[in-house]
Amino acid sequence: MDGQMTIDDFLCEEKPKPKIYPVGTRIGKVVGGEVETATILKVDGSGKYPFYRTDNACYSVAEARTDFEQMEKEAVENRKQYEYIEINVDELENLFICEYPPRESDGHIMYGMVAVYHGMLYWKEDMTYQFLDAVKDIKKAYKKKKKELITDIWEKEREYKELEVIPFEVKRMYKKKEDRYADIRYMGYGL
Repeated sequence: MDGQMTIDDFLCEEKPKPKIYPVGTRIGKVVGGEVETATILKVDGSGKYPFYRTDNACYSVAEARTDFEQMEKEAVENRKQYEYIEINVDELENLFICEYPPRESDGHIMYGMVAVYHGMLYWKEDMTYQFLDAVKDIKKAYKKKKKELITDIWEKEREYKELEVIPFEVKRMYKKKEDRYADIRYMGYGL
């Protein structure tokens, strides 16, 4: 195009359509220092703004990738800008894991967990990311968190089953502030 573009020229300009992957395709994206992966369950959205419903989260078609080796290289490079801790699950002490009954709306099973890791409180509630907190009184904080995991907001015991093995991926923990490390997804909110 010769000369200056108008806003109408820009808005009406044909953009190349991104490749739409079929249901069942394993896709990913780089999130900070991590490669997040998922399997496409459904392609959804209107014509101009398609997205994938996956077993992990929703992905815009534009952000979904399948070049896993390249994504891993990018994530390793990104990690250099963060302070993080690799959690060794064999070093978790007083590990308590609970599984809650399947959610009525969709059958999804949620979990809670609390443990002590190198003098810090490592925890995950049923609908939260994973956290590693420096606390003043580790025994008191552990007891409080465990109670929160097994009781509801009315202080009644929730239905749960105690597990021996962690049924989800233990995440690399990124420093959020002086006394907290968190899952990279949490870090995206106010890093």
